[in-house]
Amino acid sequence: MNLVNKISTTLLVIAALASVASAKVKPKLEIHLSKGTMTDPRDGTIYNTVMIDNQIWMAENLDYKVGASWCYENNPEKCVVYGRLYNWVTAKSVCPVGWKLPSDHDWEKLLEILGDDAQHLKSGDMQGTDSTGFEALPAGDRNAEGVYDDIGGYATFWTSTENDSTSAWKSLLSVGDNQLHRGVDQKVSGFSVRCIKE
Repeated sequence: MNLVNKISTTLLVIAALASVASAKVKPKLEIHLSKGTMTDPRDGTIYNTVMIDNQIWMAENLDYKVGASWCYENNPEKCVVYGRLYNWVTAKSVCPVGWKLPSDHDWEKLLEILGDDAQHLKSGDMQGTDSTGFEALPAGDRNAEGVYDDIGGYATFWTSTENDSTSAWKSLLSVGDNQLHRGVDQKVSGFSVRCIKE
């Protein structure tokens, strides 16, 4: 093979490798974002909010003390950082007037807006980029037996979507991956609440 052919072959290989490398780069997330605040009229707590395309979400976990709700390990300082954990029945009615507990479909729509990449929702504490300002924190949960678990590892949120008389759907983010996981859990379990504007 002469020098000209060697150079041509090398250039073709470089071009092919560059093409493969560029194919692996995800396109920049281009969505409409707008940050704001809302005040819960019941106790005066001010929450950050974020509009992601046409959805307006609280950008913090709800921390309104009512009924079947708990601070992680009954430590009030955990509520300051992570908000409260609510059972499903309480979660269904705990959002302020004008806001609601998001449905399973609302979460699916949010993920669709984000190109199926949940890292845009996860805070740095969850090894995410949080490019939306959603600020998901690994608040852990309270299982059906009343045992607190998974703080630092998971953010689990109730949806308003019922599965059956004893269980409902939840959305879960993990430190370990960039997926939004869906699942069913017992209604007596305690999970975080993110309200969405009605």
